[in-house]
Amino acid sequence: MSPLIREALLHGAALSAGMTAIILVSIRHDCEVWLGDYPPDVRAAYGKPKPARAVRRGRVWSLVTLALLVAVHASLFVRLAAAEGGLSFGPAFLAAYLCFSVFNLVDLVVIDLGVMLGLRPTWAILPGTDPSLKGYRDAWFHVRAFLIGCVGGLVLAALAAALGVLALG
Repeated sequence: MSPLIREALLHGAALSAGMTAIILVSIRHDCEVWLGDYPPDVRAAYGKPKPARAVRRGRVWSLVTLALLVAVHASLFVRLAAAEGGLSFGPAFLAAYLCFSVFNLVDLVVIDLGVMLGLRPTWAILPGTDPSLKGYRDAWFHVRAFLIGCVGGLVLAALAAALGVLALG
């Protein structure tokens, strides 16, 4: 296996573990933080804007997520540069995209389909909404989010690669 693929997969696994923990802990702590990520019928049934408390907590979780993304990609690029004798945009972009894609797939299979749809924990049900709403069982909603993530990952990977090359290239 090439160093690029190996490092991308290893760092993708690390990113997946960290992001899975962040997402599940933050939902368990205050599911309203994720209000905008629930299906439309669930948001409509909730019927009110995101509480200020959830907005503040969401900012904190966003900073934790950003720190994780920066740390994982910095490590990925340092190790890739060491393995390949430098870092150029193409390999950095491919490694970053593969790394993100591993997480995107874990997010779909483990978090969305496994936990949110399969287990459907009560702590992930928005307060005041009916757990039998169609959105709480809508696999296609999560598959669409995965596909959007596949495209959005291209932008994230390009940005990360550009920053990595600027820092290490």
